[in-house]
Amino acid sequence: MDTNPTVESVWGVVEALAMEQSSVLTWHALPHSVGAGELQAAVDVDGHFVVLVPLTHGETVPSDNTASTVQLRRQEAGGKAYVGVSCLKPDLNDVFLMFVHDLIRSLPRRGKACDVVVDVVHRWRSLFAEAEKAAILSAPQIIGLLAELHTLEKILVSDPYRDLNVWTGPGKSQHDFRTVGHALEVKATTGREGLRVRISSVEQLNSRADVSLHLDVYRYEPDPEGDSLPAAVARIRALQVEPGLLNTLLLKSGYRGQFSDVYQTYRFRTSGHYVYNVKEFGFPRITPSSFVSGRVPSGIERISYTIDLLAASTSPLGPDELEAVYVNMKGGTGA
Repeated sequence: MDTNPTVESVWGVVEALAMEQSSVLTWHALPHSVGAGELQAAVDVDGHFVVLVPLTHGETVPSDNTASTVQLRRQEAGGKAYVGVSCLKPDLNDVFLMFVHDLIRSLPRRGKACDVVVDVVHRWRSLFAEAEKAAILSAPQIIGLLAELHTLEKILVSDPYRDLNVWTGPGKSQHDFRTVGHALEVKATTGREGLRVRISSVEQLNSRADVSLHLDVYRYEPDPEGDSLPAAVARIRALQVEPGLLNTLLLKSGYRGQFSDVYQTYRFRTSGHYVYNVKEFGFPRITPSSFVSGRVPSGIERISYTIDLLAASTSPLGPDELEAVYVNMKGGTGA
């Protein structure tokens, strides 16, 4: 075993051992401990991944009757009692390993750990459900996520703390990026005519009076030598961001590394990059204030529209202003 093993490498070893044995449970220590001892990476007789967290004397595991991809129960291994969390869908093992990283970060070094395990499992159940339904992203979804990753990379390079909390789009926030006093919406297009972007609601290009708002637009063209989602993700990881949070944000965005071989084939080069000050006078947008009453009239349930930015009277920001936008965006989320 590696002298500095990763969670992934330990499970790789356990999988290999399980194939050689016929044990009900095969396990190996993970590089993390709680008060009662070391965590264990395990594979059961059905090939399911299991993480085992040791229990202190008298600690009980609540019954779990939830029909879910992850199962929580008390387990024994090597004469020791654990709370075990199993992944019942092997095709979600990549998501399970993300869960384990988050679990390890959340666990206390001392004292009882079972309640924390239960809380993290409950928090992740919705993510497992989303991942189970998720298919490979469509081409428009791929370029949309690629654009967000390109913007995220620019912001992180300007931020010595590499704070991922600025990326709010995966949480279905009003804007893709947000920090105190500033918001940024990102769009991507592969169209060659005009510079058309689709706005999904009257709130997407709206913000409070004390919050700046910019629109970051990328024009992409297919290129076998261009950038891909896996490559963009790898560059962001190389910036030493918090890995568990990045994994969660990617998962919420519909991206799973399991499909990276497919995503490698979708490559694009940036043929145009434009950032607009949405609050500049004359910028074309529809917001609640566009209506006489200051709000969307009753009976209208949804408004979406398309802007051709090349036909607008406003111009994109210059290089110095553009740099300032990314510098201002660094840091955590704003209200």
